[in-house]
Amino acid sequence: MNYYDDTLNRIKEYIDSKDYLSAKAIILEEFKQIYIPKEFEQSLKEYLQIINENLNVYKSYSIEEIESFLYMDNDHQLIAVDYLDKLNLRDHINICDNYLKDGDFKNAQVLLIDSLIRQQIDHNFTYLDGVNTHYFNPIELKNIEETDGYICAYKVLDDYYMKEPSKFVMAKQLLNKEMLMNLPKMYSGDEGKEIADKIIKFIDDAFNSAN
Repeated sequence: MNYYDDTLNRIKEYIDSKDYLSAKAIILEEFKQIYIPKEFEQSLKEYLQIINENLNVYKSYSIEEIESFLYMDNDHQLIAVDYLDKLNLRDHINICDNYLKDGDFKNAQVLLIDSLIRQQIDHNFTYLDGVNTHYFNPIELKNIEETDGYICAYKVLDDYYMKEPSKFVMAKQLLNKEMLMNLPKMYSGDEGKEIADKIIKFIDDAFNSAN
C-alpha cells in the first residue's frame, strides 16, 4: 500500500466512525502539499464533500466554538478558518483581527487573509507572522490570481512548460503556495518573474537529480 492509499484509508476510517473533524483535518493538510496526484486530489474532494454534508447534518458550530478552535492545535485552526471562509466576515471582524495578531499558525492565518481579501473587507488589520508585523486593509488588495506578480509568473511558467503539462501543474501549485504564504504582500510583475525563474530551477533540478 502506498502513501496515498494509506491516507485515503485513514480518512475513510474516520468518516466511518463519524469523526468528521479528524478526517477533514487530514484533507486540509493534504491540500497544502506542493504536489497532489490528480486521482488522489479527486478522491480528497469527494471525501470532503461527504464530510461537509455530514457536518452540516450532525453539528452546527456556534461562533464561540469556532473562535475557540483558532487557539487550539493546527488542525482545529485550519477547520476554523475554513468555516469562517463561508461566513460574512464583516460580522466577525474582531475575531479575525484578534487571530491575525495572536494566532500561532501561519498556514491558517494566511488562508484567513485570503478570505478577507476575497470578501473585500474594509478594515485596517495588523498581522504578526512570527517575524514581521504587517499592516493592511483587504479592500485595497487584489485576489492573488489578479496581481501583477501572479499574472507575470503564470505566463512565464505556462510558456516554459507548454509541452510538459504535469510539470506545469506542479509549477502552478508552487506559485500559488508562494503567493499565499506571503500574504498580504502583493508582488510586482518583476518579482513574479523572479519567482517563476526560481520555481523553474527548483523543478528542473529536482527532475534532473532523480534521473
